[in-house]
Amino acid sequence: MKNFPSFLCSIVLLFISCTAKPGENSSGVVSVTNKDSAAVDSTVRAFFKWYKHDYDVLNAVSLVNMDTTSGYSIDKDGVKHYVWLFGNTGYFTDELIAKMNTYFSKCDSALQVEKQKDGPPDGLDADLIICSQEPESDLQIIDSTRQFRITINGNNASCKIVPLNRTLTLSNKIGYWQFTSVGCFQ
Repeated sequence: MKNFPSFLCSIVLLFISCTAKPGENSSGVVSVTNKDSAAVDSTVRAFFKWYKHDYDVLNAVSLVNMDTTSGYSIDKDGVKHYVWLFGNTGYFTDELIAKMNTYFSKCDSALQVEKQKDGPPDGLDADLIICSQEPESDLQIIDSTRQFRITINGNNASCKIVPLNRTLTLSNKIGYWQFTSVGCFQ
């Protein structure tokens, strides 16, 4: 009978630890599983596979009116189509789509102020998704990278592409991982 209180306490603790919600430990802290990391890794790889496959189509979209007389300006219809192509994939959150639209608006404002008439348009002189002037090479590096450095905090994740020193962010608010920032759209 002396051991009964210890036995009862052990039973209560066992019961409490077994009643934690899925994804939480007994203290209510969300745990990260290999499944979560694998899902982020899979999302990043699938997106860049799609991007590499559709690279020529995406880059054929006109983003800038290159008027050498009155100055460059953003091709609003082209940008709308470009952003729609990314939004239509399901890989990008509404937040990231808004960042893309803001980025292009800022570029347009800068082009209007500067009245740029020659050379690559400021802010649009690199691949915007990889944020690089050597996107083909960088896509090869992403393809061959064995492991990304993934950090998950609840429904948010960051994925560092180590060889390129680039970090992407994702969120899982609707049941699957989507990008919240990528490339030049931070």
